[in-house]
Amino acid sequence: MRYIITLSILILTGCTSQENGQAISVKSIGALREIMHQGKYQARVKLDTLATEGLYGLGASDSLSGEIMMMDGKVFEATVQDSLPYIQINPSAEATLLVYAKVDNWDTISVQAEADIEQLIAKQAFDKGIEAPFPFILIGKPEVSYHIINFDTQNGDMAHHKNGAYIGKIKNEAVTILGFYATDAKGVYTHHDSNLHMHVLNGRKTQMGHVEDISWGENDIQLLIPRI
Repeated sequence: MRYIITLSILILTGCTSQENGQAISVKSIGALREIMHQGKYQARVKLDTLATEGLYGLGASDSLSGEIMMMDGKVFEATVQDSLPYIQINPSAEATLLVYAKVDNWDTISVQAEADIEQLIAKQAFDKGIEAPFPFILIGKPEVSYHIINFDTQNGDMAHHKNGAYIGKIKNEAVTILGFYATDAKGVYTHHDSNLHMHVLNGRKTQMGHVEDISWGENDIQLLIPRI
């Protein structure tokens, strides 16, 4: 049976980026370090209690059984069924890890692809007067490697939690990538070697997952940054 901790007793971590009296509030539920080192992979939140218009978020499904991507309040969930990716809109999805923010308006910037996408995003945000943490969206036709977590809670070993994951690749197709940039969230919702956490969804809604690697080639990028 899945164990749900109600929102009323959740400890939420949040940071605010502020400029000209307007703020971007990034909040998170659960933490990577708790999942990896303490085995706390049960659901922490039911997304139908949280998702509203203008909310953007990403994370991992209950018991690390899939990936979650929330776009303007719409909850997409990717799981593995019969060794293949299965993408659905699932408002009642439950998450063991979630980072999210409410964004009412986005500024769109056309940028040239660069090898260091993290540096590119940080620079564009800085030029707009935005401080970390913040969400962002990338739109274009990169080659993207991704995974869908599919942990076996009965027989799985957290040290090898990706063993059952689906590994996929998207290329020559328009995709939307939702990400969060943070410099102080390592071990919470970014890994120890990155300031980014990103999920990808293809235009046909047939592939989705946690971004492992991106190659933009010569393709231009549409970068969406919250308007403040």
